[in-house]
Amino acid sequence: AAIAWVRENAQRLGIDPDKIAASGGSAGGHLAACTGTITGFGSDERPNAMILFNAATTLAPIGDWKFENPKMEPGIDRLGVKGHVISPAHHIGAHTPPALLLHGTKDETVPYDSVVAFDKEMKKANRPCKLVGYEGADHAFFNRPEYLSKTIAEADAFLVGLGWLKEDNAVTGGTTPKPATPTMPPKPAETPTVPADAVFSGYDKNSDGKVTAAELPNPQAFSRFDTN
Repeated sequence: AAIAWVRENAQRLGIDPDKIAASGGSAGGHLAACTGTITGFGSDERPNAMILFNAATTLAPIGDWKFENPKMEPGIDRLGVKGHVISPAHHIGAHTPPALLLHGTKDETVPYDSVVAFDKEMKKANRPCKLVGYEGADHAFFNRPEYLSKTIAEADAFLVGLGWLKEDNAVTGGTTPKPATPTMPPKPAETPTVPADAVFSGYDKNSDGKVTAAELPNPQAFSRFDTN
């Protein structure tokens, strides 16, 4: 429904309704992967691409793959249904958009080999898919500075490949974007000045609009204000 809303309001949002990517990490990555795989959605509810960070894409055995540790396989008590029902890998088809998978090889929350299984199923279905494994990285690795720029660069390259992003606007080579030009701190507010007329008006004893030296308590101290 969220994707359908974005697509319906594309003109108001200033976006291309045919260039909507679903992205997320871990459980959010599972949700994003579901939008591009699980059947029962309308075409307006599907993204045009998926960018998945250590996503839970394979929740049940498939093909020659199964959980190395059976305790890692989520059951009905956790999911509410059998794993294959909401497992993105089990629902890949012609409707599935291109996908980029970014995953740490030492992920102990979402095993790396589970996303390898998803990648294999995508290729079986002849769907575009790229898996990038980060050697030694664990779960949620992409949030850390040493990986953030690298994963952003991969995401940008993926979008360039789809023709969504111009190469000269993409982050390349795992480098971080140039920092914003520092702004100078605002100048302190100037102390407001009070016009001399306002200062001396209280000494206008005869209310003629003029203050004479005779009306001042110390004429010599204020002689510098006598401009004529």
